[in-house]
Amino acid sequence: MKSINISLKKIEKASLIYGAILASLFSLSLYIRAALPYNSVFGGAFVRFGGNDPWYHMRIVENTLHNFPYRIWYDAFTYYPHGGYNPFAPLFDYFLSFIIWIIGLGNPYATLGQHGIEVIGAWYPAVLGALAVIPVYLIGKEIYNRNVGLFAAGLIAVLPGQFLSRSILGFTDHDIGGILLNTIGLYFFILAIKHAKENRISFESILSKDWKSLRKPMTYTILAGITFGSFLLEWVGGMLFGYVLFGYLVIQYIIDHVRGESTDYLCIIGVSVYVIALVMIVPFLHPYSVEASHVTILCAAMIAFLVMSGISVAMVKKRIDPYGYPFAVIGTAIIALILLNILNPFLYSRLTGILGLLTPSVGEMTIAEAHPLQIFSPYTGRIADGEAYQWFTTTFFIAFAAFPWIGYNIARRFRPAEILLLVWSAVILIGCFGQNRFACFYAVNVALLCGFVSWKVIELVGFRGEGGIEEERTGEAVKKIKGKKKGGAKEGITQKNKSRTKTAQTHKKAANTKVEKIKRYLRAELILTFVIIFFVVFYPPLDNSLARAKYGGGPEYDWYESLSWMRNNTPDPGVSYYDLYEEPPRGEDYNYPEEAYGVMSWWDYGHWITRIAHRIPNANPFQWGIGGPGENGTIRPGACMFLTSKDEREANWILDELGTRYVISDFMMADAFNAYYNKFGAITTWAGD
Repeated sequence: MKSINISLKKIEKASLIYGAILASLFSLSLYIRAALPYNSVFGGAFVRFGGNDPWYHMRIVENTLHNFPYRIWYDAFTYYPHGGYNPFAPLFDYFLSFIIWIIGLGNPYATLGQHGIEVIGAWYPAVLGALAVIPVYLIGKEIYNRNVGLFAAGLIAVLPGQFLSRSILGFTDHDIGGILLNTIGLYFFILAIKHAKENRISFESILSKDWKSLRKPMTYTILAGITFGSFLLEWVGGMLFGYVLFGYLVIQYIIDHVRGESTDYLCIIGVSVYVIALVMIVPFLHPYSVEASHVTILCAAMIAFLVMSGISVAMVKKRIDPYGYPFAVIGTAIIALILLNILNPFLYSRLTGILGLLTPSVGEMTIAEAHPLQIFSPYTGRIADGEAYQWFTTTFFIAFAAFPWIGYNIARRFRPAEILLLVWSAVILIGCFGQNRFACFYAVNVALLCGFVSWKVIELVGFRGEGGIEEERTGEAVKKIKGKKKGGAKEGITQKNKSRTKTAQTHKKAANTKVEKIKRYLRAELILTFVIIFFVVFYPPLDNSLARAKYGGGPEYDWYESLSWMRNNTPDPGVSYYDLYEEPPRGEDYNYPEEAYGVMSWWDYGHWITRIAHRIPNANPFQWGIGGPGENGTIRPGACMFLTSKDEREANWILDELGTRYVISDFMMADAFNAYYNKFGAITTWAGD
């Protein structure tokens, strides 16, 4: 009992130390995200939300609070004269609205006021971003050890670039919620796979109701499924989680079958996760925000898992060479896709639509987050000026060292968690080279990969000849000690007599052990290794973040002042900003009152016009209302055609077609010489000029 208490004390002490470090990393992350940009967000005449989409998210939150618990699925207060479906999935805004509603005691406008609501909304992404250190630590700890987890958590706390900019004070956008859910979901999935493999669950386990074996794996499976479903309800691109899991499961199926291991557990977990997600999203299906195509993809994935398991079981029963399994799976997939393309081309296009992310159109390339991640700057040709270095600094390149290293580990041990980490990282990296918007998700992978590399370097350099400190080596050492205890009764009596002599030396040895342990960690080469890792891996992103986090995005004061003037000094459009709008029949425009009108500007500014001026823009950041050249020399009326028109009659015709009464422009829309990061180049690209 005494030895157990000592062990518990040691565990408790170690856990407290790691917990304190993790809490410090959370505080550092929150400081970077909230304290540094505080004056930029709250120091002016208004709460300065960043970018474009955060202003629309706050528009949805305001509307939800006025109609709680209902929210707008169709919005007549944008894209005049058509209106459109709200394309944001509901969970991010619902959760923020619920928080505000609770803090506001059910009547936030009376208890908190407009400013109080905006303050909570501005803090929301910063807190979510800081919380990311926890699941990142847990994944690193689960796959490797607590030290890798701490290194990864430390890195995600200080990484600059897309991850920082999308989780900073005032950038109230859904991306950070998706990153957090994706990371938590993969942690639960790793645990589900681990316990399922350890407990050797199979179809027989379910049939025989072996709840003891099923309890842990299925608990984590349910949690992974709930998180997956939440991700789909949080972001329209939440199927990213599904593609990562599907890619991993296909590879794991092949590895397990070829190695002669059962694949039952993969089918049980895979189907369960996707079923739970399916059940969660079905009640919320709606055009654009939670699409019916998600149902199709989830069902197709579940069928694929069942088919792969069926092929595996059949080949085992017929004693077919296991190396034929990959060819059977690939052949079945090719045949299924060919038949689907013939029988249902639309469904085929939805299932393969993910490939479109890798080939953005010319117009989409003008969208800041849609062009491929650039390693070399298109302006200077230098790596240091490229997006990869600016957003990740040295860590982007150090992470590449982890891929072959982890691949080597997989070849030795075939650990499912490492296979998942490698597949997950590869999928997101490929996504970055399709559209850079995935760089914010890849930050988690970079943190884990660099955490792994950093700790492995420390082990290789600092603990040579020490027997190592890896969990695997520790396990081997324990086995050897146990083996030495086997020596028969005579040896047992001898050991008992010797123990009395050793008792007197215990305290002296304990003191010596402490000194030796301190010396072990204070060796010159180990200290030097830590210093080098800090300055190579951690200092560059920390320095970058500290410099960039001070300045938030969003409208300058002249924009806010102009739009506030518009709100108070122009005719009311006859549509209530806070209504729940009746959806028109599919394919038809909203039935606006006669006094309604539109406000023309480039699409970047549409949400500002909606949220600040309470007026209806003709174009918005969903890329609605842009217009462009039509067939046979015709034009589609929209913002790009109006802003590049050289004919007054044509320009007036466009405004008349769109019911426009006011036009708002600024320097960047007219900056033809690109003196500053301008909008004019994008306008001409969309106009086909």
